[in-house]
Amino acid sequence: MNRQVLASEALRLSRTALQRVPTSVRIASIAEGFLRQAFTRDDMALSIGLHALLAMEKAGTTDLIEGKTSIDELRPWIKRNALAKLKGIALRLGSRIFSLSMAGKNKISLPIVEEAWGAAAAMLERHPVSADKSVGQVLTYIANALTMRIKDVLKTRKRRVEIEQDPDFGESTHREPEPGMSEVAVWKEIERRFKSDPDLLGPKGEPWAWLYIEGRAGGLSESEIVEQWNESSRRAGGDGSMNRSMLVNWLRNGKRRAIMQELTKRYLDEATVERLKLAVARGALRTAMLQPFQREILELLAA
Repeated sequence: MNRQVLASEALRLSRTALQRVPTSVRIASIAEGFLRQAFTRDDMALSIGLHALLAMEKAGTTDLIEGKTSIDELRPWIKRNALAKLKGIALRLGSRIFSLSMAGKNKISLPIVEEAWGAAAAMLERHPVSADKSVGQVLTYIANALTMRIKDVLKTRKRRVEIEQDPDFGESTHREPEPGMSEVAVWKEIERRFKSDPDLLGPKGEPWAWLYIEGRAGGLSESEIVEQWNESSRRAGGDGSMNRSMLVNWLRNGKRRAIMQELTKRYLDEATVERLKLAVARGALRTAMLQPFQREILELLAA
């Protein structure tokens, strides 16, 4: 069996597996896979280390950093946010914190660490380090905060899997989202909006936007999505005469695309969307190894 046949069979099996996965999970997986390529451990360590320096500057830590540098010496650069002057020491401190925490000890994936770090940084703002702590104690304090938030993220993700395995998952609902709604209710509402917003439907009420998002997230090509559109059109009493050019023009509509962007982003938490935007701004879409369908989903999410 040659490579082309093997690749084709692998793609077929991949799509078959994706068909059994909810759209919300497909989109989250695409985002997380991209972030794993876009950000490195050094990026994460640098962010943590810079926060550690800022925390010690605010606390007025008197202990010497690495046994030779005082916060007083670094204060002018910290105040100016002079990354070039702080990068080396921040990277070393951040790497130590990373290794001390559950992130390093348990080899937690970077997307989970990034999500946890956002919450840990916010917690450290509410509960800052005190001036009587040594540099070593500060690093341990921050590492413990990161570990606590990693556990929270893992617990949340485990709960999400349980929700997705609920036999009632995927049923439609006509309720509008309300504060405090469960994730599953929000996901159902997103799907309902895709299937009911007039701007996202075909001429006979076909759920064209939903078929596009669901299909793209599942790895379908544009021609395969067009086939689904035509099938839905014929079921609705239409002529089923869509083609790729018509699909592209339909997607170019500014109002329609804005609605699709807003709904697709709701599958992810705000912190993940912000990280995606940052990664795209840094040019990661040009360097990451992506399938065309993954790139299109990411462009929607990061817009």
